[in-house]
Amino acid sequence: MITAIVKFNLPKNIKRTEIETNMRKIAPNFKAVNGLIRKNFIIDDSNQTAGGVYTWKTLEEANKFYAKGGKWRRSIIDLYGADPEIALFDTPILVDNSSDAIIGSS
Repeated sequence: MITAIVKFNLPKNIKRTEIETNMRKIAPNFKAVNGLIRKNFIIDDSNQTAGGVYTWKTLEEANKFYAKGGKWRRSIIDLYGADPEIALFDTPILVDNSSDAIIGSS
């Protein structure tokens, strides 16, 4: 598994309610993304940033989704005027308390 931490700067004049409205609007789109296990939307009011924490099945699926010039990246740039920063991490073990599971352990 792969965990991606994505963040981008927000325009100074945008209100939190507008950001949350945008997040609610696009959230259903992530249900059909190949290889995506989970996405958490995040906002940092004090640093005027937003983004997401994603869990992917494979690095290949994550890289395909985040590709430069791709639909997802273009939508962030169009909506917020910022190119996202993306950090990818190998995730050998995931503790999922919602399903009482530890995934990836032997």
